[in-house]
Order: sequence, then C-alpha cells, then structure tokens
Amino acid sequence: MIYTEDFARWQPSAPMPEISWRTPTGLSIVSNGIAYSSRYQTDEGRIGTELIIQGQCDVEITFGQTIDCLLLEVDINTLGTAVSTAYWLTLRDQDYTEFMPGPDTLGTFWHDVPGPLDRLTLSTLPLCTVHIRQLEWRPAWRH
Repeated sequence: MIYTEDFARWQPSAPMPEISWRTPTGLSIVSNGIAYSSRYQTDEGRIGTELIIQGQCDVEITFGQTIDCLLLEVDINTLGTAVSTAYWLTLRDQDYTEFMPGPDTLGTFWHDVPGPLDRLTLSTLPLCTVHIRQLEWRPAWRH
C-alpha cells in the first residue's frame, strides 16, 4: 500500500515560528522555524495545499513506522544569492543517518528516496523559501 500526504485536507494557516502537526495519514511534522500551509494552483489547474517553509528552519517528519521508499515533491521559489542550495535532507533510520543536498536552482524537484527510513528532516537555509507539495511513501513490510 502506498500512502500519500498531499496536504489537501489541511486548512491554510498563518505563518508561525514553530509548528507541531499530526496529519490525517499519521505523520508527525515539527518545525523550529517559520512554516505554514497554503493553497496553490497546479499546472493542471487544480487547487492543492502545500507546506511552505521560509528562511532558516528544520522541519522533521516522523512516519511512525519504518518506510521502504519515499517520493517527495519540493518547489523552490526563493533562493538567496549567497547560498549554493536551498535545503538539505537528513534521512534517518535506527542504524544510520544520511545527508542529501537539495538542488541549487529554482523550480520543482522530485526526490525518490529508497528506505529503510523512519524520519526525514528538511533543513532550509536563510533567504530561501521551499514548498513541500506532496509526499508518497510505502511502509516496510516485515516477514
């Protein structure tokens, strides 16, 4: 089974210096900087809801179980002139931690991350604005 969190059921919220959300799909999302949800229009003309992260911030997403793979859609629409990348991904499992830099240009990007992992932290740099538009993941099945 593949789970999707496209934030469509979220109500838009005002920017807050810290957030702690539990999503309908069971994710725990905690930030230590400015993050909020907002509506946007997709390329196909549909209305979606996204999580927006502004400036220097860490957003930790805990899945509540080990997942086998993750697909993450991220859009960068502000990139400070002095930074080489807008964000870093930190992937964690019980046995390891892996760091993955984000792209160094504006636009929409997809990360296809193999598991196992149980937590993801997206760390943004100052003067950057990053939009998380969609998460898809598949739980790891133990035999």
